[in-house]
Amino acid sequence: MFPTLRQRLLLLLFALVGGIVLVYAADAGGLVPPEGSSGLSLWSSETSAAQAALIVILASLPAMVFGLLTASAANPLAGPFALATVLAVLAAQTGSMVGWRWRMEATNALPDAYARLIPETVIWFVPLLVLVVVIHAWRSAIRSRIPAALSGPHPLSDSLGRVGHWHTLMAGVVCAAVAGVIGHFVLASPDPAQVIVGLVIAFTVGGLVARLFFPEGGVVGMLFSPLLVAAVAYLHVLIRFDNQDQFVQAWQRSDLSGLALALPIHYASAAVAGAALGAGWAQSLEHSHEPAGDAQPPVNASRA
Repeated sequence: MFPTLRQRLLLLLFALVGGIVLVYAADAGGLVPPEGSSGLSLWSSETSAAQAALIVILASLPAMVFGLLTASAANPLAGPFALATVLAVLAAQTGSMVGWRWRMEATNALPDAYARLIPETVIWFVPLLVLVVVIHAWRSAIRSRIPAALSGPHPLSDSLGRVGHWHTLMAGVVCAAVAGVIGHFVLASPDPAQVIVGLVIAFTVGGLVARLFFPEGGVVGMLFSPLLVAAVAYLHVLIRFDNQDQFVQAWQRSDLSGLALALPIHYASAAVAGAALGAGWAQSLEHSHEPAGDAQPPVNASRA
């Protein structure tokens, strides 16, 4: 996704800056878990859910701008990957689901609290939706104005498109199915490092398989496949357990699906980053077998 070392360094720099801005905004807006607890959830923050959702969207604006710039300079997949990386900084900062579980258990809200995680997941994916729309509309115009030293050749100028193509929808379903199976076994504990790394691995494989099976479609379905996986995982908890005692016993026996140990922010960050990596990896494999002359030169190569 990032053909030059300069682009990789810029990604690292902007991800750190964007992550710090997002963490500061979350702290100032009361989104961080109360009383030093862990597990960021909009419905259990120190502010109202509506205000928390608004803060998430507004605080993500710098990351969305950064994502648009990176998508314009390199592979369009770099934009969603950059946004997900910024969100991952906040996810790592706020820790695991354990604190959220204790807060819910204290109010006897389990397993019903999982029902609120489904619309919350949708909210966390709003910045990604906005970014995808903006990339589709503005990428070509912005790319033509980026200095040649910062951009690079890439043959897929519209790799996020074809939203209505059935291949795009099927790629999303395949990505969700493959990643869901892998994540169910890989996520063995709510430890934040294991959750983040596990989701990245699961959706990288899912994105790779889905892109190789459906190369004709766009990657939008793969990018939003974590939303489907999260919804199924949370619904499974609601269907499986009738009361809090059953849920707590299953938690203590490590008898929960690993996918239920991840919060919405984990799906919007680590899972999306993995899907973008997997799709980008598949693209690299596809074009490694094409003649070099088939790739399009940079739009502004004449400036070099």
